Amino acid sequence: MATTFTVFTLGNQQIWDTVEGNQTLSTGAVNSSLGTYGSATSPLFDSRQTFGPGGTGFSGGDSTAYDLDNNASNDQFSIDGGPAQSFDAAMQFNAVITYTDGSTVNITAVVFQDSNGNTYWAPEFEGNADQDAIDASAIQSLQLVSPIYANGFNTGYSLFGERADSDPLCFAQGAMIACPDGPRPIESLQVGDQVLTMDSGAQPIRWIGRRTMAAIGKFAPIRIQAGVLGAVETFEVSPQHRLLLQGAEVELQFASPQVFAAAKHLVDGHGISVRTGGEVEYFHLLFDDHQIIWANGVASESLLLGKAGIATLDEESVMEIQTLFPEIDVTSGQGHHSARPILKSFEATLLAAQRVSAHTKLFAKAA
Repeated sequence: MATTFTVFTLGNQQIWDTVEGNQTLSTGAVNSSLGTYGSATSPLFDSRQTFGPGGTGFSGGDSTAYDLDNNASNDQFSIDGGPAQSFDAAMQFNAVITYTDGSTVNITAVVFQDSNGNTYWAPEFEGNADQDAIDASAIQSLQLVSPIYANGFNTGYSLFGERADSDPLCFAQGAMIACPDGPRPIESLQVGDQVLTMDSGAQPIRWIGRRTMAAIGKFAPIRIQAGVLGAVETFEVSPQHRLLLQGAEVELQFASPQVFAAAKHLVDGHGISVRTGGEVEYFHLLFDDHQIIWANGVASESLLLGKAGIATLDEESVMEIQTLFPEIDVTSGQGHHSARPILKSFEATLLAAQRVSAHTKLFAKAA
């Protein structure tokens, strides 16, 4: 469960909740949203954005949800770290997902709007068959077939603030990790092995996780070409895995000599790209503290505990980690702090564009 998660933007539509002070929606406006979003030439998976609390967040009214009735609470969120948007209403729809291979599946889709009619498709409240369908493959389109009102008439829904999201934060098989005795393939490492870190010298691995997934959609790895960000060889990481950036531009813009940025926000078509197709095996490396380590010469993070870090781990793994680190709240990450500031998506994207246009070097020297 996460308060920051991936949504699909469905454009600007008629506002469903036209009268504040009650929980009823305009059936005409809701019906105007029926139809298909995305196509073979403009697939919906390209419209993915990052949703998170913004402004007031969702603490007002029902503190577990973005409230339907703005008279009770003007809850706010942001998209890709942008300006605060006021949540207005959510609806459920009978819907059909079409994947890029042409196959389809029927689901119940949760769709919501802000007060200006900007409309988004949200992940499920928890892992279920509908969420499995969202994660299963690259999505070409979503067809909203018919509305499902809360009471069978015209009542809308609030949106639970914590929802399923499962982007892995990890290295892909084949990454060469800097160790005291030289680089080693990540798949050869074992608990207790020493790994070189930027801040603490050689440190023992406390826990290793691994998971094989279809390399599609939000699970498709990000490929870092040799020569980019200091990489000595081409390698892959998960989309949410954070890389370390540094340089004059970083310090000028963010008042910090070094920052983390998610790999997916650095994709630029100039050496950092998405690799789709086949399978990918991801690996998590956990240390006593959040560490900066080197993979193929590129400085990047170890596993950071917290909601995002454990989102793709099974219950057994989470319990194992909690046993290893009783002093840390594994689910919240309290007691396990980020080694460097973390950029928002729009900040990282801007920095990536500057790297390409000005040929700026933004990497830390290899171990």
